[in-house]
Amino acid sequence: MNRLGLFSMVLAEAAAVFGQPLKDPARPNPVQVSTRLQLVASLEQTNVKIGDPIKLDLRFKNVSLGVVLTSQSSWESDYWLTVTDASGADLQRTKEGNQMLKPVTSFVHSVISPIPPGEEFSGGVVNVAEYFRFDRPGKYVLRIGYRLGLPPGERRPQTAKERQDVPLEQAVSDPIPFTINP
Repeated sequence: MNRLGLFSMVLAEAAAVFGQPLKDPARPNPVQVSTRLQLVASLEQTNVKIGDPIKLDLRFKNVSLGVVLTSQSSWESDYWLTVTDASGADLQRTKEGNQMLKPVTSFVHSVISPIPPGEEFSGGVVNVAEYFRFDRPGKYVLRIGYRLGLPPGERRPQTAKERQDVPLEQAVSDPIPFTINP
């Protein structure tokens, strides 16, 4: 195992210890946390009322010494979101949220963007309330991930079993706590 793989495994295990396992909700593949692309996500407000928008601002930064290629095809295939309540249970998703769980049938991306070392860029603003049912007050934790694909140097899988088992490099946010008030 290379150093990057070992580092990612340690991060994933540490996250699991603190109650936030790193798992892509729509893919069976292990998550390999990117050491090349950082995803910084923040909520515009951490205390909101039931029914209010929950706006999540996304920023990316290339923290590597080389160019990172990102691709954009659709929100549902490029990103994942999880929201858990205070007990750690996953929140129920809306119709739009369930779209994010559907398997991707093609990995053809429409736009490839090279990100130079040190460069930051906006990933936009997302209303998390469109993807989850926030129908009761409480404390919640949000996490978002961006799928980069195969880690650098990883051999392209040839079989269905290999495709399922190969780790996928993902830029993953820190857990973001917030509160829903009546």
